[in-house]
Amino acid sequence: MAIQTLYHYTVGLKLRSIFAEGHLRLAPRKPRYPERGVVWLSANPTYELSALKVGMTPDGVMTVLTLEQMRVACQGLYRFVVAPAALDLPLYPWEILKTRARIKDKVRATMLRTAGECGANFAEWFGVMAPLPVDNLPLEIMEGGVWRAISPAEALGQAAIDDGTRILQATMSQMPAGRRVPEGGFVPGAIW
Repeated sequence: MAIQTLYHYTVGLKLRSIFAEGHLRLAPRKPRYPERGVVWLSANPTYELSALKVGMTPDGVMTVLTLEQMRVACQGLYRFVVAPAALDLPLYPWEILKTRARIKDKVRATMLRTAGECGANFAEWFGVMAPLPVDNLPLEIMEGGVWRAISPAEALGQAAIDDGTRILQATMSQMPAGRRVPEGGFVPGAIW
């Protein structure tokens, strides 16, 4: 059965730069040779758990944020909806992408380990190896645990400007091994 819909999950703090550039960026932005950047997509219709952000508890412990904590700290949860059949770019599932993008074995192992730790499923991972234009991609926002369509203009009206001090590019794959989500809160503004 062919995948009908894929998603690129992001946060409100990133929307202005995404729309200003007109596309979803490759990650990593400047890969080390011979690795190639990827625009990551997920078949998970709820949220891609490997995209959860990392924050800090009041006592300084790194922790994975819940969706609600991310929604508050990152100015909302958003996703771009991608119809694979409409793509003008080659789309690859993880099993092919890891080789085509020349992802190093050590990085692959880290990605799979952290996917397991956070409950993500690598079989839901897909990607393209070129920036993905967003001008024709539907945008959705999560409200009350439910995704709904939102126009870019409405979304940009809700999104704060990321001045680089609130959020860095860190997800589960950059969190040290063995760190679990502790009970308790997080420190707003201390998101990695």
